[in-house]
Amino acid sequence: MFDYTYRIWLFKSLTKLLLPPITVALLANRLVSSAYGLHLHSLIVAALCLVSIPMWWTVDSLISRWSDERSAKRAGCSQPPLLEGKSLGNMDLANRFGKGLNHDYPGYIFNCLLDEAGANTARVSFLGTPMVLTRDPKLVQYILSTGFSDFHRGEAWGLAMGSFFGKGIFMTDGEPAKWLRANARPYFARHRISDFDSISKNSDKVIALLKGKAVTSEPCDVQDIFQRFTMDTAGEFLFGNDELNTLDLPLRLPRSSGIVSTTPQDYGGFANAYKEANRAALERYSFPPLFWTMRDLFNDPLAPPMEAISDYLEPLVIRALELKRQRELEKHMVTEEVSYLEHLVASTDDVKLIKDQLFNMFLAARDTSTILLTCICYILARHPEVMAKLRTEIIDQYGVAEAPEYESMKQLRYLRAVINETLRVFSPVTTNAREYKINGAVPTMDGPMFIAQKGVKIMWSYPAIHRRKDLWGEDAEDFNPERWMGDRAPNDSTEGQFIPFNGGPRICLGMDMAYNKNSFMLIRILQVFDSFTVVQAEAAPLDCLPPAEWKTRKGREATEEFWPGVGITMFSKVRIAAASRSRTALTDFYVYSMRFFVIFQGGMWLRMHVAQ
Repeated sequence: MFDYTYRIWLFKSLTKLLLPPITVALLANRLVSSAYGLHLHSLIVAALCLVSIPMWWTVDSLISRWSDERSAKRAGCSQPPLLEGKSLGNMDLANRFGKGLNHDYPGYIFNCLLDEAGANTARVSFLGTPMVLTRDPKLVQYILSTGFSDFHRGEAWGLAMGSFFGKGIFMTDGEPAKWLRANARPYFARHRISDFDSISKNSDKVIALLKGKAVTSEPCDVQDIFQRFTMDTAGEFLFGNDELNTLDLPLRLPRSSGIVSTTPQDYGGFANAYKEANRAALERYSFPPLFWTMRDLFNDPLAPPMEAISDYLEPLVIRALELKRQRELEKHMVTEEVSYLEHLVASTDDVKLIKDQLFNMFLAARDTSTILLTCICYILARHPEVMAKLRTEIIDQYGVAEAPEYESMKQLRYLRAVINETLRVFSPVTTNAREYKINGAVPTMDGPMFIAQKGVKIMWSYPAIHRRKDLWGEDAEDFNPERWMGDRAPNDSTEGQFIPFNGGPRICLGMDMAYNKNSFMLIRILQVFDSFTVVQAEAAPLDCLPPAEWKTRKGREATEEFWPGVGITMFSKVRIAAASRSRTALTDFYVYSMRFFVIFQGGMWLRMHVAQ
């Protein structure tokens, strides 16, 4: 698996970057030589060519700024304020932004830079690549909904994420995206999102694991357990099999670092590759394309894990297609597809499209639910009064043993409030972006702002929006589910204020399923346990605890007991370490000898207390 796309883009970009100034420098040297007979030494000519590059692009940048200002004045509005660094190409800002995005508290770097700009929307340029940063809900709502047709995922997203998402729904725009959504929508009908058989079976396994740890007062990593729960349920829903059975594998031990499983099975290989690819893809998107394409020119960190993922998914797709053809030959009609894989196979024979779409939906189904369940348990451990009130509501409705049902779950208003408040405080997806296909004025809470350049990437931070004090009150940093219990929910008061599932034409198809699945799991847990205790300091790996400097800050990170790490979605602290892998007959997953990065998870360690 060799991705030529970004390498071709790099060649074209370097040609565009270097050819004009060097050509002008060489022509100038020839003219001087012809006119005055002055023949410069080749080393001097080479030096002039090098000097011409920053001079050319500095002049080009000044001309572009002047032109942009004139365009903004003609439009009758101003541009967002400009963030400027101290080094050439704003490399100091690019480095600061990349590190903050990947390793600091979610939303912190956005708030820092926008506070420095004195605005909620600002422009910045990294190595000549323009970008707009925002925490303005009105602008985000315009991008996702009212101005949807003026935006697309764009070239930067395609370069960084193309080999990760492939032809799936998170990669596509326009008609292909419409087809995928139209194809998937019927599968998320009410009778499917209210079918709790798989969820019930796997939730019983979760309860058994948690009780086993509770009776001996051992801490357990609930993030690891919820990853297994969401992987098993997603596997059955999407792939139509229960072969993963990750909840049957040994659990992690306190103070251990590792990727979910170290067993030589499909689960270990698939999960390891998935986590590695997740990190590598987001790291690419966090930096300017010119930076990461040069870095990855001879060593593509996405290729090995994506090949491992393909090795797992492709046989499933091929078997499903063969079964479809066999049924067609036998004229056997399928009354209802059991899995999403069968649903896709009924619509197309494109192996890559099916495989990529399965992977896209797997990410959506697994990662977001994992961090939501993990953070709710963490929050309940730190807020026993919320835990007591929520458990009372659940016990009043279902007792300590009755299984939840689809219709009755809607009556648990406080449970929905707890889920929404957790989604606000700990947004599973921390950032998002779109490219502006045109240039013109866009609406913001501070009035219209002019975006002068076509193709500029507008990037926003969900935590920065969800914790704005002018939108949510002075207690915006605090967890307070009561804010959702009034007659007017916060998401009704300001458009774009609460958008954990996006909005507009691309609102999350699995939103109702996510609420139902996570509600079911939480109800079953609180029927058995009446309190949790956070034991990160006791059980998590020491280097996965929050940095000491966070305690000096004013935000909620000052009191946080875990380190939120960021991949495509958030999860409890990652530690990046180098490792090497080679293919073996036992796993048959990793086909390379190069060194690559592996993600080590700190986890979310709690001590569970069974209700008497």
